[in-house]
Amino acid sequence: MTAAPAPQQAPTAGTAAAPPGQVAPRPGSTYQPAPRGTTSAPASGVPTPKLLRLLMALCMVTTVLFGGASGAVLLNANHRMGEAVRNTEQLLRVQTIRAEMLRADATMSNSFLLGGQEQMAQQQAYQNALEHAQQLVVEAAEAQPADRVALVKVNATLGRYSRTMEQARDNNRQGFPVGQAYLNDAGGQLRNGMLPVLDSLAETNRARVSDQTHSSQGAWIVVTGVLALAALIATMWLTALRFRRVVNLGLGAATVLVLAGLLTGALTMANNATTSDTVNSQSLATAQAAANARAHGYDAKVYENLTLISRSGGGELEQSWADASWETRYALRRIPDATDRNRLTQLWDTHSFVHLAIRNNDAAGRWDQARELATNDAPTGSNQTFARFDESVTRLMQTSGERATTSLRNQYVGLLVAAGLCMASALAAVAGAGWGIRTRLREYA
Repeated sequence: MTAAPAPQQAPTAGTAAAPPGQVAPRPGSTYQPAPRGTTSAPASGVPTPKLLRLLMALCMVTTVLFGGASGAVLLNANHRMGEAVRNTEQLLRVQTIRAEMLRADATMSNSFLLGGQEQMAQQQAYQNALEHAQQLVVEAAEAQPADRVALVKVNATLGRYSRTMEQARDNNRQGFPVGQAYLNDAGGQLRNGMLPVLDSLAETNRARVSDQTHSSQGAWIVVTGVLALAALIATMWLTALRFRRVVNLGLGAATVLVLAGLLTGALTMANNATTSDTVNSQSLATAQAAANARAHGYDAKVYENLTLISRSGGGELEQSWADASWETRYALRRIPDATDRNRLTQLWDTHSFVHLAIRNNDAAGRWDQARELATNDAPTGSNQTFARFDESVTRLMQTSGERATTSLRNQYVGLLVAAGLCMASALAAVAGAGWGIRTRLREYA
């Protein structure tokens, strides 16, 4: 006799009956059949806790990478700006040493035209130029250790120059013709022993400034920032799909913080590049051109004096004056601002006309008139026309140099602040992302 099948328990109220082949839900729950014909959600095969932990790790790694990269790039740029400031100041020192030595030479050669009667003002101007050059040599050696070997040579040559010039002055005061030979020897030591070294130092420091103010590392901030943003946005999207919630305060705050850090870092680097280009092409270029014009101008003044001292009537010394005058004009043409360029060119033209009058007097046999025009303090004389040019070009050199170093120093501070903000925003974003994902983990548990 076959046993009767056991009676099936009727589903309780609120409980749907399971289709054949499926396990019935527990009492009190509502059965929801799986949708048919739909595509599975992203990462649907990964358990939710594991997915959330993977997303947390991704957000933290990319955000920390952004913070580290942005901080490193900005701090490195900050260091480079500091070096650029120091090398800009060193460049200006070297160029000033060069100009001061030529000023000393021009002053003393002009004094020789008066025979043994040195004027007190010229003696003082010579001593001031020499002492200023010596002081700057010491400062330059302390400021830039890499230049010390070359500056030791400059200092040694400066000492030989001053000793030889003293011998020239002693003989000139006594009316001995050998004084001119010592004068020429001192000038040769200056031009052959010191000026080439100073020119090389100026070029080296100019190259350092150019290298330190040009950097392409800002791309790392953009790349790592975009990567961190992509990770955070993807995390917000996936958690929104899993938990059916669009808003996650922690992840949203982290995204905003990373975006703010990215904009801060990228804009700071862009501003730094723009300012550096402006400094190189404007203020620093002006300071360098003015310094070169000043030095070549003094060189021309020396040759004007030597032409009269030697009573050569021109010749090679006059050609040397013409070469120095051409170098002066070439340097003036490199001044970016047209107003400054034209003003200084006109001052040099005025001085050149006086030189032409000196040469005409000398060529016509009026040597005394030529010497008077070269040595007197009349407003239309050579000394005064050159002094007006020198005063104007020196002022432009100093103001432009100060403007260049101030602009670079301001970037130095801005980069340091931006580095701190970017790293702080990255750390805050890591905390925000962790809090937002842990909140979802607690909800799931």
